[in-house]
Amino acid sequence: MPLTAAAIRRRHRRGEDPRRPARPDPGRRARRPPGGHPDRDIDDVDLPNRRLTIAGVTRPLDELTHHAISQWLTERRRRWPGTTNPHLIINKQTASTTRPVSENALTTPFRGRAAGLEALRIDRQLDEALNRGPDPLHLAAVFGIDDTTAIRYADAARRLLTTPAEQHGPAS
Repeated sequence: MPLTAAAIRRRHRRGEDPRRPARPDPGRRARRPPGGHPDRDIDDVDLPNRRLTIAGVTRPLDELTHHAISQWLTERRRRWPGTTNPHLIINKQTASTTRPVSENALTTPFRGRAAGLEALRIDRQLDEALNRGPDPLHLAAVFGIDDTTAIRYADAARRLLTTPAEQHGPAS
């Protein structure tokens, strides 16, 4: 599959030749930030109080994420009612164990699609800024992003919210 323009720019920034196949990075897992692997425990989720703990930091859950986790937990109980796997996300291979799903199990469904996990993450952050208001403190708290990134998303939302098309209601 050909590289996207963004992937070419990323590889160029890292000093890689985009025309060559990507090198495997044996240290990739070790450098992944805390919370980067999909092995959240069910105990990390507090649905009644709309909270999620990632890497020891408790964050509020936005409405979409709260709904998605609620729906998933219902489906998880339906599919594997006797599982003792403590991880939030499981599949048929891990339901009878205590292992987390592999990263590949989560990323494979997105390969070759227009919107990958990164695009969905960006979309969720901008959508939250548009719907809750361009508040960088709120964005940093909900998504655990750094101040600079939160300010960038808030500024983008503010610009979108102040364009003439957004300032007027629907045409009558």
